[in-house]
Amino acid sequence: MNKNNNKTINPIFISGIPRSGTTLVGNILGSIKNFQVIYEPFHFHQGIKSLKQKYLIPNANIDETEFLNLLKELSDGKSRFKIGIKDNDTISKKILKLTLGNPSSFSYKKYIFSSNKQLVVKDPFLIFSSIYLSQFYKIIITERPLIPLASSLKRMGWIFSEANEVRNDLETIGINIRLFDADQDISKEVLGCIHFNQIFIKILQEIKENEKIHIFNQNNFIENPKKEIQDLYSFLNVSVDDWIVEKVINKTMNSKSEKYKPREKMQHDSYYNKLFANKYYTEILTEKEIEILKNFNNKFFCSGGEI
Repeated sequence: MNKNNNKTINPIFISGIPRSGTTLVGNILGSIKNFQVIYEPFHFHQGIKSLKQKYLIPNANIDETEFLNLLKELSDGKSRFKIGIKDNDTISKKILKLTLGNPSSFSYKKYIFSSNKQLVVKDPFLIFSSIYLSQFYKIIITERPLIPLASSLKRMGWIFSEANEVRNDLETIGINIRLFDADQDISKEVLGCIHFNQIFIKILQEIKENEKIHIFNQNNFIENPKKEIQDLYSFLNVSVDDWIVEKVINKTMNSKSEKYKPREKMQHDSYYNKLFANKYYTEILTEKEIEILKNFNNKFFCSGGEI
């Protein structure tokens, strides 16, 4: 039985470069009464079964009508999800995914059987759809300083191998980007981060004046979490008691921990102090990579943001 009939078909979206704070914002919004968060339904390996692309761009690599149908099925509780079993999953994790679902499908089941009325879609894989989505929906876009972002991607071993494909797709809708050409000694993860950041900045240039867009700065959250959360709630026209804000801060920051660095390959390590999230990069990146990232940042800002 589908218990989803009383839900809204007007979702709120959270997106941004992976490792920039999308899960953090998802957890913050999940603390609001009547809000239900679906985590990464457009994740190519564990999300909606019918996905044909890793990063969807309406009117470029997916037809507008097909894209809207995906969103409607998602809101209506009719989407079907992949099992999402990986080769390196343990036996227990495979059994868990087969019985309860993967993180994406499990959060979707909670949405379907919840009485909460506001759908929130947290998904970095929709970042290149944000130009289109911002015409109709509120979007929270997360951003993080480039150097610690690159170190986080390198720590996880994540690369952005789809950069040229995404660039070519964006060209079909009139967005042209010249990707950074690295003939220098940097890792694939760092190069991918630079490419992702270039495209991300170009996307922001297209939507920066849109009132449906709210930028959540992960570094500002670390320095002044209360203000960043209150600004977020204000954008959503949500009133939340101060004690809930403090509870969210304590849960997400884990400031009592003395551990300043997350564990290797751990995507969301709850046992380290988030105050140091943007400071441990010197242990991950080489001096050459840090220099290149600094030069890229300086070149971008000194040129007025033109890529």
